[in-house]
Amino acid sequence: MIKERIRNALAFCALMSILPCCTTVNIDNMEVTYNPSLAVPIGNFNASLFDVVDYVNADYLEADSSTNMVYYIWRENNNTINFDLNDFSYGEVVTFTEKLENLDPFSSLLGDGKFNIPAGDYDFTTTSSYEFRYNENTSEKIIEIDSVTISNAQFNCDINVSGISLSNENWLEIMFVFPNITNSEKNQFSIKLTSNTGSIRKEMSNFTAYFSDDKNTINLKLFYTLHSNGSLSFEKNLQVDYTTKISSIDVNAIYGYFWSKEAITNDEIHAEIPTDFFNQDLFVSNKLLFSNPEIYMNVYNTNGLPVRFFVDEIYATSNSGNKYYADFNGNKYCSMDIKRADTPGETAKTTIKFDKDNGKTYQLFEEFPKDIHYKWKIFIDDVNKTPRQFAFIPANMKMDIEVRLPLQFNPTSEFSYKDTIDADFSSLAENDIIPEEIDIEYINIHLDIANGLPVNIDGTFEFLDENDNVVYSVDSVAIASATINDEGIAQLHSESHILLPFKGDDIELLFKTKKINLTAKVSGYNNESKIDIRANNRLNIHISAFAKAKATANLDSITNK
Repeated sequence: MIKERIRNALAFCALMSILPCCTTVNIDNMEVTYNPSLAVPIGNFNASLFDVVDYVNADYLEADSSTNMVYYIWRENNNTINFDLNDFSYGEVVTFTEKLENLDPFSSLLGDGKFNIPAGDYDFTTTSSYEFRYNENTSEKIIEIDSVTISNAQFNCDINVSGISLSNENWLEIMFVFPNITNSEKNQFSIKLTSNTGSIRKEMSNFTAYFSDDKNTINLKLFYTLHSNGSLSFEKNLQVDYTTKISSIDVNAIYGYFWSKEAITNDEIHAEIPTDFFNQDLFVSNKLLFSNPEIYMNVYNTNGLPVRFFVDEIYATSNSGNKYYADFNGNKYCSMDIKRADTPGETAKTTIKFDKDNGKTYQLFEEFPKDIHYKWKIFIDDVNKTPRQFAFIPANMKMDIEVRLPLQFNPTSEFSYKDTIDADFSSLAENDIIPEEIDIEYINIHLDIANGLPVNIDGTFEFLDENDNVVYSVDSVAIASATINDEGIAQLHSESHILLPFKGDDIELLFKTKKINLTAKVSGYNNESKIDIRANNRLNIHISAFAKAKATANLDSITNK
């Protein structure tokens, strides 16, 4: 039994990395004096930028694999910028009269009074025109339409025939043909008049009309067939009056030249910022000044129009209602050209970037904003009439807006964050681990720190019991920044070793500890250094404990227990 106790004691010493130093072994009284020591790993604090931000929705955080820059990103996509070019949905009301008395068969039958028409079918043709009249030429606007592509339209015509009496036996058929449009054969139609008045309403579809004058005129050929049963007569004033209009025009594309002194668009976007990011304690409770917020406007133009994009203002609104404006050389406004598509079917992309150099965008984030407003105008700004332009109707452009916040902060920015590790010291106080005959002289907590973050850290370590009460704390543990280059980017991590000694009553407090909290107050490398933490920068703190004890005991008393 005694040997078993001795073996247990020796096993305890080996397990605890004991280095026994037996000064006296007296076989008569079995008294032993020894000085055991124990080294125990406790845990690690590891922090990267993602741990510092501690953002639950990773969809908003992105890291550039080439630079390790971390961005907070949100987007406002699929915005439509409509152009008010003109109303192309209808043409003019065009009236004209076709006098038939000079056409065969009427001209050969002319005399005084009424003239009979022998039985038979008589064909004859007249040519007229229809005017869309889309063009404008004023000091405010110039529109010159060369051609227009139409998917659907309605042809309307009211007809009145005079100088002849039409009936079911004596009728007049008129065919309408537009010879200088595409798909002409499918867009011709006819009406058979059995009385002297009639109307026609016909759908037209999928054609292009080409114009050669400033009235946007297309030819209209009228093919007539007159049927007489022999009783039909006509008078010298024989004529057909037409009132025509093409309406409900669904234009696909227009080609020509456009210029406008006034804006063709006044528009704005009110973009709310995802609030769950800036509502984090990291931002609410700290002083963080973004050094270079980036706003990208990607404009997609399928039109062959020379567009000038004029920004009236960009401003952010804070929760307190304050407005913070972008600044363009002392102005709220700026302008830039938008690329046009070279040919139909192409899309020209223009990327507009606003940042600290173009707009002083950091001013937008002097307070964390709840939304950003963008207000602009669109002009067609080209006095050159070549190359000719084109636009698809409804004329518009698409715009995607992307806000990228590099997690870089201006000098004087400060913030703190917290982290916790489990560190249960209470088991060391149990008798089956450390017998009551052993007196612990001291326990040293060792902090081995490798700081790869480009920031100085003022750390506070709090030792918490099972109820999260602070039983012991150590303030103002200085952790040096990694070395940085001229851009403030970490180059070489700093290493430091910090010793936290526990003696006397503090040891009892340590034994109550269940976990350790770290509160890190972060500031720049110096007062002129911005905080530029990259995705590959890390802070590692390895915590271990070293206990030193002393015991003098009678072996008989130990073995008799």
